Amino acid sequence: MFPIKNRIVFESNPSFSGNSYALFKEMQQRNISASYQLFWISNGEEPPINDKNINIIDISRKDFRNLCRYYWFMATSKIIIYENRPLDKLNQKQIMISLQHGTPIKQVADIKMVGYGYDYVLCTSNNLNPILSEVLHVREESLINLGFPRNDYLFKEDSEILKSLKEKMVIWLPTFRQHKNKTLATDKSYPLGIPLINNENDLLKLDNILKKLNIKLVIKPHPAQDMTYLNIKSLNNFKVINDDVLKKNGMHLYELIGKSSALITDYSSVYFDYLLLNRPIAFTNDDIQLYKQGFVFEDITEVLKGTSLSDLNDLLIFLEEVNSGNDEFLKEREIIKNWSHDNLDDSSSKRIADFIEKLIH
Repeated sequence: MFPIKNRIVFESNPSFSGNSYALFKEMQQRNISASYQLFWISNGEEPPINDKNINIIDISRKDFRNLCRYYWFMATSKIIIYENRPLDKLNQKQIMISLQHGTPIKQVADIKMVGYGYDYVLCTSNNLNPILSEVLHVREESLINLGFPRNDYLFKEDSEILKSLKEKMVIWLPTFRQHKNKTLATDKSYPLGIPLINNENDLLKLDNILKKLNIKLVIKPHPAQDMTYLNIKSLNNFKVINDDVLKKNGMHLYELIGKSSALITDYSSVYFDYLLLNRPIAFTNDDIQLYKQGFVFEDITEVLKGTSLSDLNDLLIFLEEVNSGNDEFLKEREIIKNWSHDNLDDSSSKRIADFIEKLIH
């Protein structure tokens, strides 16, 4: 058996993002690195501009020496904290904590999400435990309801760029329709690769309306989206961003989300996170009957509470409602929020860091 070292390994995909990165920053602040080495698994990605001195385990290089290095770290580190890749325990003396990519809406029962040998799996509510236990194929007693660390960023505004933003901002976070692995999640096709906007004239019309309303609409495609299907570009008030843009500006995605006045999404887990902000939500779910992956919840409409958008006109009406401050679904969202979150604050990272410190001391 390999010896266990005082080392904590973090994983997310993309690297340096999501729940893992938010927890990593909390543990940095606590100076845990004084007694534990902190390492990141990276697929060749550069760390954020403020974290250039992060210890890296680079998995982009497939040579024998580097593979040996990877498995050595994975077999000898005391704690493995992971989020996207279903990592397996290589040493029975290790502690494996899955932070999860979010509360699933899309069906994942046939996908290996957690890995073998997990000890704890993060969750947001006791009400979800039976559902997640079945869907993720994990023991219900392994679920810890401490909240997602990334949600803490919803309540922060550290970025100078966001502080200087004067207009209202609506964020659009679609899930993938065409996965990078070339599988199609829906039989419905979209001329520009996204719902609601069918041609360049639609895009220009939308940009003009946004200008009149003094709103910025920011769309960030899903990391798994095959970008060759997208034929959209940034205009004056319609902006397309990706993880590289966020990283270059030293910004966490959830900081940007927290600054928004409303959310447009579909079957993305960000829906549950955004409930914490008590702000308007709209759904582009016109392919709900065709979405091949299916859903975790038997009646998805009982869970997704917000404005349904089926065409560009619906989108324009929703933007006008956001601009005027109307929020028709506030009370219905409140019910789902309280059902799906045991903790409604900005302290999830602290709770999980406290939990880990108790494990290692």
